[in-house]
Amino acid sequence: MQKSGMVLSRRRVVTGALLAVPLAGLSRFALNQDVQAADVAVTIMNFKFDPTPLTIPVGTTVVWTNQDTAPHTATSDPGSAFSFDTGMLQKGQSGKITFTQPGTFTYFCTVHPNMHGTVTVTQANGSTTTTTTAPSASAIPAATAAPTAAPATAVPTAAPSVAAPAAPPSPAGLPANFIRRLGDG
Repeated sequence: MQKSGMVLSRRRVVTGALLAVPLAGLSRFALNQDVQAADVAVTIMNFKFDPTPLTIPVGTTVVWTNQDTAPHTATSDPGSAFSFDTGMLQKGQSGKITFTQPGTFTYFCTVHPNMHGTVTVTQANGSTTTTTTAPSASAIPAATAAPTAAPATAVPTAAPSVAAPAAPPSPAGLPANFIRRLGDG
C-alpha cells in the first residue's frame, strides 16, 4: 500500500512541475511588453532570394543563408532610407540584419546584380511610412559609391571567407565587381 501512495505522490509532483513550467513562461511573456520579433529566414538558392517580397514588422531580424555554390550578398539598393549589407556569404554562411524602421526596402546581390529582393517593414499597426523605389539598370553601384546612411552590421554564422584576388578590369560601363554568367545576356 505504501508504494501506491508514493507513486501517487510522484505523479502529483511531476504533474505540478509540468504545469508550472509553461505557466511561468506565460506569465513572463505577459509581463514583458518589449518582446522581440522572431527571426525570418531568406534562402539564397539558384541565384534567387526566397521568399521575396517579404513583409515583416519593425524589429524583425532577417537571416539570409546562402545555399548556392557561388558567393552572394544581400545589399540595400543605392539611396535606400535604410542601408544594409550582409557582406560576402559563401555557401552555408548566413548574414543577419534587424530592420528598425518601417518602409519598403529593395536589395540586390553585389556579385550578381540581376538578383533582387524586397523587404517591406510595417509598423505595429501594420502600415508603412517610408518607401524607396526599385533600382534601374543605371542604379548599380560603382565600387567607390559611399553609403547614404550608416550601414547595418551583418553577423556571419560560419567561418569568414578568405579574400579573393583582385578582379581584372571590367568592360566599359559595368561595375568592377560585375561577373557575367552564361545566360545573363
